Amino acid sequence: MEKLVTSLILNLGRTRLLDSTRVFERLGASLNIDHLPYAYNQRGILKWRSLEHSGERYFLERILPHVLDEAPIIFDVGANCGDYTDELAKLFCTAKIHCFEPNPEMTKAIRSRLGDSVTIAEVALSSEEGTLNLYTPTETDAPSHGSLYGGVLENLHGYAKVATTEVMTTTLDQYCEAQEIKKIDFLKVDTEGAERDVLVGAKRLIASDGLPLIQFEFNEMNVESRVFLKDFFQLLPQHRFYRLDTQGLLPIKYSPREEIFQFQNIIASTAPLPD
Repeated sequence: MEKLVTSLILNLGRTRLLDSTRVFERLGASLNIDHLPYAYNQRGILKWRSLEHSGERYFLERILPHVLDEAPIIFDVGANCGDYTDELAKLFCTAKIHCFEPNPEMTKAIRSRLGDSVTIAEVALSSEEGTLNLYTPTETDAPSHGSLYGGVLENLHGYAKVATTEVMTTTLDQYCEAQEIKKIDFLKVDTEGAERDVLVGAKRLIASDGLPLIQFEFNEMNVESRVFLKDFFQLLPQHRFYRLDTQGLLPIKYSPREEIFQFQNIIASTAPLPD
């Protein structure tokens, strides 16, 4: 209903039959309609319903095949139950895929699903080697949420009971050195607010152009981790930034107005990407 009303007002405004700005304000207030989600959607934000809606299907099938080598090295950091890893494995059967997931229940699901076709590291990637607490919901019917920031579970997802498990951490630099990997062709990061920490632990790779293509989420969880979009621009000064939309890539340059703490997928690339 809200989307329909918003679209109607905009179309009438284009025909100059009415002042769309005034109608937006008055009708929105009287009907208690929030127009922000519509505005966000026009910029690739709050498109979380599916791989198709978010644009990830478009990126996987229309962009990646044109920029990855025949046998790329792909890292899926924050693999959860392996949905995205599975998509990558199906599309890039010659790729060497490494997935990282510190939750043992989730790694068990990935092994059951993908077997030995991918390398599974039951560890959290962070800014340094050591241990951190992983927070997960205790409700049996809860989704597979987990974060290194307790506030993500308690304040954002609203779980009353949260379990704490100590997990091992390492860095991208250390892992790649041990595996003798000099370049990750595609890095996907979805770590529930800890995305910046992952990249802080990859400074050597970044400096040597070892991370040419990165996909990461930026959303309300970054409020809990106190991370701004500006932090990513500063960490990746040689990268071009895009916001992923349903059927394309929207180039973005840093501005404080881009600090929108709502679901979005950001693509960072050292080379121009086809659209």
